[in-house]
Amino acid sequence: MSRFRLDSDGDAEMTVPQPVYEYIGPPKFVDWDQASLVKWRRAREQYEENIHERSTYEIGKDKSQITDEDIMVKVKE
Repeated sequence: MSRFRLDSDGDAEMTVPQPVYEYIGPPKFVDWDQASLVKWRRAREQYEENIHERSTYEIGKDKSQITDEDIMVKVKE
């Protein structure tokens, strides 16, 4: 038995809502030459900004004020 139904057009009707977030992973080291390190550093700065913005948006507090309890409340939602 499948986990979805097909509508009249043949498209799948999903029974579980799809997540509305995108996984943001940290940048990986590719090589140790100067150009790669500069590229990695820029990507790391962008990654940190994205995480800061997301945590501020989701929890409604500045990153420095977020506690473990705040994070666990969001995880359990």
